[in-house]
Amino acid sequence: MLDKNDVSKRQLIIQAAAEIFSTRGYHTAKIEEIAQQAGIGKGTVYEYFQSKEQLFRDTVKEGITIVDLAIQEQIAQETTTRGKLIAFARKTIEIGQKYRFIAKLFIMDTSFMDHDFHEWLVERYGQSLKTIENIIRDGIAIKQLRPLDAACFAQVLSGGIGTVAGPLSLVEITPQNEERIAAEIVDYFLQGISLER
Repeated sequence: MLDKNDVSKRQLIIQAAAEIFSTRGYHTAKIEEIAQQAGIGKGTVYEYFQSKEQLFRDTVKEGITIVDLAIQEQIAQETTTRGKLIAFARKTIEIGQKYRFIAKLFIMDTSFMDHDFHEWLVERYGQSLKTIENIIRDGIAIKQLRPLDAACFAQVLSGGIGTVAGPLSLVEITPQNEERIAAEIVDYFLQGISLER
């Protein structure tokens, strides 16, 4: 079992790895750079992680877990269905922009992805869809939304957010514009674009 100092040192490595992987990419990032960024020796990294692959996977897992918690916290602060969906979209856009390079790896190269890691990612994506689905179901229950297939809507909205905020998007989103763009995406889905009613 790790003591308190071990946990904080591991966190330093994870934070440094997220920084280096997201700016340099997986293949060009070096353990030496990560160690230097964390302010520790290269050997110390290997005390906590067996390989660069394991460090990358653990960094992504921890990052996704933290993002999921942050999304849940933001959603909990909102009182309307629209507000909850915007909170979800805004946080997704913010993280997608910050760690664009890491997200791009999942599309361009999966050589670092073993079966267990792939299964974990699929499970987390399913949980993300479930979050949207639950927001929609609650919105229907309190009559803020018309009855609809919540699971289908969750996939469509998630895809819409991912297209705008995703790693292959040509759109560079500044922090000042994240709220506006999140609201626009959600409103396109909630209100449509037709002038005919």
